[in-house]
Amino acid sequence: MRRCLPIALLVVLAGCDGGTHVVDDPPKDTGSDDTGGGTEETGDSGDSGETGDTGDTAVAEANVVWDLAGDLDGMSFSLVSLNVDDFSMADILAEAAVAERVELALDPPDDYLEPSDVPGMYLAFFVGAVHADDGDDRWDPDEDWYGASTFLTVYIDGAIPPEILDLGLHSGWNALILGGEGDVTVGDPLAQPLPVVYNDRLSLEGTADATIHPASRVSTLAGSAFSGTGVEAMDDSALVDGRWRLQLDGPPPADHLADVDGDGNIEAVELVLGYEDGDASASLSLDGVDTPLGFGCVDDAVLISWWIQPSPDLTELMGVAQIGGTVGWNALAIVEGGGTRVATEAETQSVVVSTNCTLA
Repeated sequence: MRRCLPIALLVVLAGCDGGTHVVDDPPKDTGSDDTGGGTEETGDSGDSGETGDTGDTAVAEANVVWDLAGDLDGMSFSLVSLNVDDFSMADILAEAAVAERVELALDPPDDYLEPSDVPGMYLAFFVGAVHADDGDDRWDPDEDWYGASTFLTVYIDGAIPPEILDLGLHSGWNALILGGEGDVTVGDPLAQPLPVVYNDRLSLEGTADATIHPASRVSTLAGSAFSGTGVEAMDDSALVDGRWRLQLDGPPPADHLADVDGDGNIEAVELVLGYEDGDASASLSLDGVDTPLGFGCVDDAVLISWWIQPSPDLTELMGVAQIGGTVGWNALAIVEGGGTRVATEAETQSVVVSTNCTLA
């Protein structure tokens, strides 16, 4: 999955074939580098020492905030540091129990800052994410990630040129919104969305056009079948008054799973296939007895069902979140040029099976 690296956009403003723009008013620098706040110290040299400083008991104001939505039971929150070269997971900066709103008051992440291509400007990239938790509110390497924010949390320090400031970015904590087509929008670090969704069921339904005989059937076809693996369909449907319905329940069988992109992440791809049931078995056979007719399309784009396995690898989940997908089942439309977009719920209920719907 193609990911956009906003570090390039900060430097050349065109790093991912997209633009950069600002939404709402960027938050003013909350003074995270200046812990003095705006209040004067009322004590004098007669104070009772360090522990008597009344400033130590003040509650620090949050400078990064995430709004969580979804099933949070058994989950925990982590703010993950990212390697600037490939945005892979590097380290955990902060951890917290999950809540509908997670608020953190963070010091400048000096140990994470890296020099940018702009002389004197330093950057550190993070992402808020949610993982399965064994009860200690800490991420362990065997705990799977279930949600990642579509915002990147970015800390900027040093000499910031005017063209960067004009984008709405500033010294301190910032947020960048990654879009599926490479556009980057400046967001609000005090309002970062983090959906936590696990789709273990996907329903698809639709019609067959005039190129499909009314006595034909519709089935799911695993993408792993193209590599010669004989796999059984997850569901199969007759055409009733020209309509069909398929349902994918739970994780796919093991022989449906594969490293689709060759990146080490295990996924499953299922297509909607119309076929002529040559042996009248009411199930799809891949031994040449049944005749494949055509796939299911939405607006002339092939529809695929895509299973994303929960994984301790956060990088893939970030790419999924960027296009609006989730852990579990997703419905995607293959767009011109080989890209994908998440299909709408209305589209998943109006898929058209046709001999004209083919894989390029």
